[in-house]
Amino acid sequence: MRMRTLNHEPCYKSLLFAPGWPRPLKEGQYMRRINDEPFNILTNHAVYSRDVFRRIMPNDTAYLAILREPFSHLKSAMNFYHLRTPRKYNMPMNDTITAFLRQPRFYEGRYRSRRNQPFSYTNLMSHDMGINFTSRLDTEYVERYVTRLDREFLLVLILEYLDESLVLLKRYMCWDMEDILYKKIYSGSYDLKRVTATPELRQKHEKWSKADYILYRHFNRSLWRKINMEGQDFWAEVRTFRDMHARTTRFCNSGEGRENQTARLVFDQTPWNQRVHIDYEFCRLLRSGYAPMRHQAHVIRKSRLQGLHSTAVGTATS
Repeated sequence: MRMRTLNHEPCYKSLLFAPGWPRPLKEGQYMRRINDEPFNILTNHAVYSRDVFRRIMPNDTAYLAILREPFSHLKSAMNFYHLRTPRKYNMPMNDTITAFLRQPRFYEGRYRSRRNQPFSYTNLMSHDMGINFTSRLDTEYVERYVTRLDREFLLVLILEYLDESLVLLKRYMCWDMEDILYKKIYSGSYDLKRVTATPELRQKHEKWSKADYILYRHFNRSLWRKINMEGQDFWAEVRTFRDMHARTTRFCNSGEGRENQTARLVFDQTPWNQRVHIDYEFCRLLRSGYAPMRHQAHVIRKSRLQGLHSTAVGTATS
């Protein structure tokens, strides 16, 4: 997903991979500022702490996050982090979700105590939003905390309604359509994805991951409340975006977008976007993922530092 900052200035600095995570970010875990300039963007795995970010980011920073339905998040996390393996939870391979939710404290406690781990793989959303693992079952505390998050965040996107969330984000940030085009990664099938959330399993999961459910339900309602304030043309814009996204995906996955450096896909101007040109370079960036962009940020940073050094030397010798 290509994004620009609130003030549309270029991002010259890139934070290290997963800075500080799974603990709050500390000084020394991110690149040093150039001439004490503020950072333009922080977009990575990080534990939310308003006090920490306030010391790093400008006062007018727009805070954004994304949540997903908690049971689907549980399945994804257990698959991605290989929680069934002996090295981690050592759970039975058959009917893993049921086995875990039958005694989550047993499986989590054994691994967390061995690793001195401050978080739970199966309560990741609340952890990343700054809720301590030991406080996740305190309904009153979590609800107060979530109310505060609602004041501090410009928008919390919902994965199940990603297109609607992105169009709303585009409107809030005064972006163009090309700024919210995205490519799905890690979207393949896996065994746990087919597990059905029966009422019994969902009840057990909500008992274990109460904070995640409170977060998701609150910001899902908040998203739709904000959408309903946008007027009927919002849905026409969503349809336009979905058409652009589908056509861009086909173009970038085809031989044209992958091999032909002169190929172009052009979208005419609409009430919601300027004329858009999708080309080989755009497709390359869309496919590139995090590592190449991080490398490019390092190159830009090095170039800026060399330019500042050259200017200083020229001034001193003139």
